[in-house]
Amino acid sequence: MHIAFDTLKAANRLKAAGFTEEQAAAVVETELEMLEQHGGSIANKRDLKETELLLKKDIETIRLDMQKLEFALRRELKEVDSKVELLRADTAKLVAEAKAELVRWVVGVGLLQSSVIIGVLLKVAKLI
Repeated sequence: MHIAFDTLKAANRLKAAGFTEEQAAAVVETELEMLEQHGGSIANKRDLKETELLLKKDIETIRLDMQKLEFALRRELKEVDSKVELLRADTAKLVAEAKAELVRWVVGVGLLQSSVIIGVLLKVAKLI
């Protein structure tokens, strides 16, 4: 970027403000050196507007990316929810099966125990 600097106009302004010709020349030379050294880092309105537009574009791109990520995460969450529901159903089924098996064992053991007790009582009754 190149900045136009009218050295004659600047020197005349300084002389009009009371600077000597040597002082005005020294100030103008200093300003010119500074502009040459730092000219690349001085931003003008056009540079700022371009930067603003680039930032707006970047922000919009990020916003769209975030919307895509949100959509993908919601889809993944739905899949996880459905898998959790399947696991709950499978777990409930296994618990019900385990309860039924336990009841069968308890009833079977109870009947066996009752049969043994009745058998022992009949044996004892025949001995008496």
